[in-house]
Amino acid sequence: MAFEKHGAQVIPHLKAPQRPRVFDYVDVTVGLKPLIFYFVRGRGEFRVDVAPEDIPNDCQEIGEVIAAIHELNDPAQYYRLADFGYLLQQNLDALGKAFSRSEYGDARSGRKPTLIRL
Repeated sequence: MAFEKHGAQVIPHLKAPQRPRVFDYVDVTVGLKPLIFYFVRGRGEFRVDVAPEDIPNDCQEIGEVIAAIHELNDPAQYYRLADFGYLLQQNLDALGKAFSRSEYGDARSGRKPTLIRL
């Protein structure tokens, strides 16, 4: 999946909410309306969080979000960027709808995520 084909752009000054990281972690933030993706890689780990663009700090791990959307018991798996690309292609429309203002609601400070089942 080519992000630029969908109008995605790197957002250079928006960082994912702080998590402890060691020196070799790298991250990049990508905006793809109405979503923001936070990519983090380092020490053999690869993680993608997603948030609505108007509530950028209300992010959730994308595999868990996809599982909640499709009512799956286990999070969707991706281990490499290529795996993530396929997963995103299959779920981009559903993610956009789930994080739309009408589905996700307005920003409220301190709110609990609404998509993830506990």
